Amino acid sequence: MQSGVGKVKEGDLVWGWLTEQIGVVVQVGEHAYGGRGAVKVLWTTQGDSLFPPGGVEWTDPRGIEPLEARNEDR
Repeated sequence: MQSGVGKVKEGDLVWGWLTEQIGVVVQVGEHAYGGRGAVKVLWTTQGDSLFPPGGVEWTDPRGIEPLEARNEDR
């Protein structure tokens, strides 16, 4: 499955595979990570992260996928 900027838009629920966090996309399109558009996510769960829910960060689009797509795989 392809993940990242082309698959998400502002307001989408996403899953971060590295920390197993769930979040909401708050902004899409800033260029970072070697020219790829970055995705700004408000994390709503802690998952395996050291940081509590409520943190906002720019993330590499390859590290997230739409939550709906993850649910369809089950």
